[in-house]
Amino acid sequence: LSLPKCPTAVFCTNNLMTIGVLQELFSRDTQIPQQVAVVGFDDLEWAELVNPPLTVVVQRPYEIGRRAFETLLDLFNKPETRTQKDIRVPVELKIRFST
Repeated sequence: LSLPKCPTAVFCTNNLMTIGVLQELFSRDTQIPQQVAVVGFDDLEWAELVNPPLTVVVQRPYEIGRRAFETLLDLFNKPETRTQKDIRVPVELKIRFST
């Protein structure tokens, strides 16, 4: 944010980073999204409570855990079939007012 040309958007990859970015922007009286757009990762309850409400990438932790557990069970039950897997759990962009 101290660069000669300030970024126009910030994508935060975890909630601690999102909180830090919001605190810094607020301390600098930066208008969100007029001056800097902000997108967070994960849709915790507080994301709707900040002003403006935060645009977020919504992940599905239950589904991630379920697939991880199924993979672990497969490893225990069929150790001879161990292979590398690419497991993807879709996310959703929930657009609010910070972008």
